[in-house]
Amino acid sequence: MSNMDSNLADALSEVARLQWAKWDWQSEEALSLSQHLNDAQDVAFYLWDEWLPESLRQVLTDEFGSKGQARAWVAFYAGCHDIGKASYAFSVKVPELYDRVCSYGLGAATTLSSKELRGAPHGAVGAYALWVWLVENHGFDDDAADTYVAPIGGHHGKFPDENLLHSAEDFVEELEDEKWQQIRFEFFDVMATRAGLTATYVEQRREQGLSAPTQMLLTGIVVMADWLASNTDLFPLSMFDASSTSRSDDAIDRLNLPDPWDPRPESSADDLFRARFDLPAGATPYPVQLDAVKLTGEVDKPGLLLLEAPTGEGKTEAALAAAEVLAAKFGCGGVQVALPTCATSNAMFSRVLKWLDRAIAEDQLASAMLTHSRAQFNDEFQGLKFPSQSFSAIYDEEYGANSKEPAVEAHWWLRSRKTAALADFTVGTIDQFLFSALQSKHVMLRHLGLAGKVLILDEVHAADIYMQQYLYRALEWCGAYGVPVIALSATLPPDTRFHLMEAYASGIAQLENAQISNNILGELEIAKNERAYPLLTFVNADGVSIRKPEASSRRQVVSLEYCDDSSVVSMLTEELRDGGCAVVVCNTVQRAQTLYDEICADGSFTDDEVFLLHSRFAAADRRDKEEELVAKYGKSGVRPRRGVVVSTQIVEQSLDLDFDIMFSDFAPSDLLIQRAGRLHRHSRKNRPERLQAPRLVLFGVTEIRDSDAPEFVSGSKRIYGTALLMRTASALMGRKQFISPDHVAGIVRETYDTEAQCPVSWRKDWDEAVKEQQANGEKLAEKAKRSLGPSPNEKDMSRWFQHGSAEEFRGQSQVRDIEESIEVVLVEQRGSELYSLPWLEKRGGESLSDANGVDDELAREVAKCTISLPYWQVGGVDEFIAELERFGSPSWQLSSWLKGLLPLPLNESGECHVNGVSFSYDMKYGLRSIREKESR
Repeated sequence: MSNMDSNLADALSEVARLQWAKWDWQSEEALSLSQHLNDAQDVAFYLWDEWLPESLRQVLTDEFGSKGQARAWVAFYAGCHDIGKASYAFSVKVPELYDRVCSYGLGAATTLSSKELRGAPHGAVGAYALWVWLVENHGFDDDAADTYVAPIGGHHGKFPDENLLHSAEDFVEELEDEKWQQIRFEFFDVMATRAGLTATYVEQRREQGLSAPTQMLLTGIVVMADWLASNTDLFPLSMFDASSTSRSDDAIDRLNLPDPWDPRPESSADDLFRARFDLPAGATPYPVQLDAVKLTGEVDKPGLLLLEAPTGEGKTEAALAAAEVLAAKFGCGGVQVALPTCATSNAMFSRVLKWLDRAIAEDQLASAMLTHSRAQFNDEFQGLKFPSQSFSAIYDEEYGANSKEPAVEAHWWLRSRKTAALADFTVGTIDQFLFSALQSKHVMLRHLGLAGKVLILDEVHAADIYMQQYLYRALEWCGAYGVPVIALSATLPPDTRFHLMEAYASGIAQLENAQISNNILGELEIAKNERAYPLLTFVNADGVSIRKPEASSRRQVVSLEYCDDSSVVSMLTEELRDGGCAVVVCNTVQRAQTLYDEICADGSFTDDEVFLLHSRFAAADRRDKEEELVAKYGKSGVRPRRGVVVSTQIVEQSLDLDFDIMFSDFAPSDLLIQRAGRLHRHSRKNRPERLQAPRLVLFGVTEIRDSDAPEFVSGSKRIYGTALLMRTASALMGRKQFISPDHVAGIVRETYDTEAQCPVSWRKDWDEAVKEQQANGEKLAEKAKRSLGPSPNEKDMSRWFQHGSAEEFRGQSQVRDIEESIEVVLVEQRGSELYSLPWLEKRGGESLSDANGVDDELAREVAKCTISLPYWQVGGVDEFIAELERFGSPSWQLSSWLKGLLPLPLNESGECHVNGVSFSYDMKYGLRSIREKESR
């Protein structure tokens, strides 16, 4: 594995061998520094030789000039990451270990304070020592050497800033005995030799700084190697250097990470779709699917593919098939799929697993992870079995008992929040991708996981101005790494299409320390203004390619109608008098609850015929309701004779639902078109006579006419902005219908055209709305930039933490501009005791007051009942939290599932009064609240 047959200790002086790296205070066992560096370097050799995908290795090979040199630098950094522990500041932390080296004259110039010792953390000391070693021993230019210290200084997840490095320099040069630096140089020399990094290799780079992508990936590999080498189950503590080869081989055998994916797509697009997806007999792939696979098969360099097509054209299958082609062509080791919400991620996870069942050869094993904040509650992720193969997933549980070797697993080492991104296949919310552009600790692990994959972004149009700042920056990094990206959308505004391509192309250019060429900029402008639909646009280092697939036979004429808010219920009753399935989409939870209440109160429909879905259901209840919704209105659903679904925007994203007629709050045109994709989605012969053609009925807006500007309900204006709603109204004015796909691109283009003219009588309102939109957009963009990571051309890695770092549990509030909220868990209170909600299918109505703690199964079921309360809904935040903390039980703090959660105790009628707010909850309405002074 290594380039030396003997272990590291044989090449070191006696005093170097006495340096320590790890200490267990309970067992009083230690691990020598030489052994730990030996272990980490062996892990790095293994990662390079067997685990890193070819596409990622190529990034480093391009930097260093050959695979041999790249491998040597990777192993060198892993073998040197903790050299800063050979320092007085670190060694004195365990006096009995420090005493062993005192006789060698290793000390400090004077007695040091704890503050002075804290000013020299081992990462910073190691980084400074490397800088001196490069400059003084190998003649490096100072500025070039600056770019080589990040993998050592940042191996604990945060790159050191200039102040910390200066502090370490002062400590080394002024306070510490100079013999410490000699020991560190000894380690550098020996580790370089063991890595195969010759003096010639090193000195070839005297004036060449490392690019930011290389620094990021090297740091990610070092972090991974360090964590694995620090796992005492794999590498037991020992102050005596064991045989390197046997120790490392045994550890890696026990680790057993899957090898990179080896995709083997069929040679033709038709054959690929037949092999991977359940095409009905005699069916052929849609034109957009075939063109996506053919286009990706023709390109010579990785790039960004934008796939715009109507709902129901099989964009997901097209993306997965194209991803397999791209992965095979460019040596990618997996796929990352990013979606707007947890719900859409859960649905996609099932589809990806089914695809993997066929995409992974029988002789392969791959790891798959569901990566969002509630993945631990997804039963399919926890252990799903398919008829043809067994899929075992682990979060905190054992592998499912099955004698057959699984083809896909959630590997035990990859199950944590920090390492999940390193799995071969990941499905999660888009936040997980956007975190790669967020100033956050251990961001280098996200980059390491991303750089070797194909990335699929679903519903990419859903990103608002705030999220777009992170999206564009993350795409720059994808371009710099050469990550193939496939972005899906029913519709994209021209400016958004341009900025997505520009961001990726900018990343490609920055890798060459250049700007996007005028030729490519011109091609991007042409692509921006392309009016074809469906549309495939591909950008890479060679330029822009455009494909205009034929539309499938699913040409759909959707009639456009309007009604007042007060007429929705009566019109629903009339339209469904002979049966049929309708969906009503509201822009806010409150409007959905109010309208649901009005429909139920009208009496024209039974309780079983009306269904409400929104975000203020407990997580477990929402999951159950989504499953019920798909079971009734999905492709294979058992449809009721008559049914009404009242929902928020949940139904417009990724859920495969089919309705006969839709009522919708007025919204931007691209979202209305997206929602309309749930109309007549599947071929059915039993639709009621009056609902044979798809109809979209819009409400929440006054009559749209030339004579005066339309007005919109306040909730819609707050979410989408008046200007965008007015532009949509102008684009739709006079239309009685739209045809998909024929009219889609034109309507969206007109809506987002900032030069579009409005009727004269709208001018005053229009100008005010546009001015407000511009101000809000600038404010949001500026707000996002506070935590935005730097671009790939910024070689100073400390810029990643110039505003501090955000831990991931706070990260979502920084990659999304969402309301601040408090997460509570719903429980039932009987007297002074708390119980799980009585309607839970598993462990419902059980006591949570056991002094010995709540058992894991019950705690997990209770933890599924969380719900987020916006700050505005709870009155004073501090007072609200303080009041809920009174209901906390000591037994909760003993549970990993419940610790830190605030209980919202409902009485047996489902009501609760906290901090002047009355809450009520049931399975029909979800959570409702009213300030008690408002109810008087």
